[in-house]
Amino acid sequence: MAKIVLQPRVSVDTPNFTLSYLSNIEWLAATFPHRSAPAIRVRGKYSTLGRTITRQQAISYWRSPTEVIAQRFPKETWFFALDVDAGSQYRTPEVIAAIKESLEAIGIAGTIICQSSHSGGIHIYGPLPKKRGSFAIARTIKGALEDAGFELKPGQLEIFPNQKTWTKPGTAYPKGQYHGLPDYNAFRLPCQPGTGFFVLNEDLEPIGESLKDFRPSLGMVRVSAGYGDAGRSDRPLPRR
Repeated sequence: MAKIVLQPRVSVDTPNFTLSYLSNIEWLAATFPHRSAPAIRVRGKYSTLGRTITRQQAISYWRSPTEVIAQRFPKETWFFALDVDAGSQYRTPEVIAAIKESLEAIGIAGTIICQSSHSGGIHIYGPLPKKRGSFAIARTIKGALEDAGFELKPGQLEIFPNQKTWTKPGTAYPKGQYHGLPDYNAFRLPCQPGTGFFVLNEDLEPIGESLKDFRPSLGMVRVSAGYGDAGRSDRPLPRR
């Protein structure tokens, strides 16, 4: 009788950094599973899909040579990201290092720097030791950066998930009608082929561009940050 080997069930409730049996594309889908109301860019313009797409549809958008997919944050998240535009005053190795130091001051010792697209913008990924409330993370990171003297505004420095604000009932938005909190801003998936995505070193020089490069880099960041049983990042993040 042939031996049957059962693979462990893939969980979408925790970050899947160490699921080595997954292919790179399966890892991407499992690690970024929230696919409600994504934003799709076609010919340089983003538009929101007013529905939840399937895993296969998300992969298809990611692989498309003419489209870019950006997904929104759910109620809880395993990571945050910072967006530094190409023309930002903060897009230098020295200032990026200062941003990372401001994060280390609140216990986030591991981040990964990437070029987001051909435009030359920077995305800084900050994986968390466990899932935390997206709103709380946005508030905490915002406070840490502002305390360090950084100005948060579009075109300079932005946080994902963003700190949302309450809206009046009946307020109309291009994406639809909302009551209370609107959706979080969409954040593009990493490593989309042909978009100019690169994993960068501390000097902002390219060291990789594919999921094959990004995936282990993210894993190494978690190890170097001490995200284990005795790691400093298991301490609660300060409240703001």
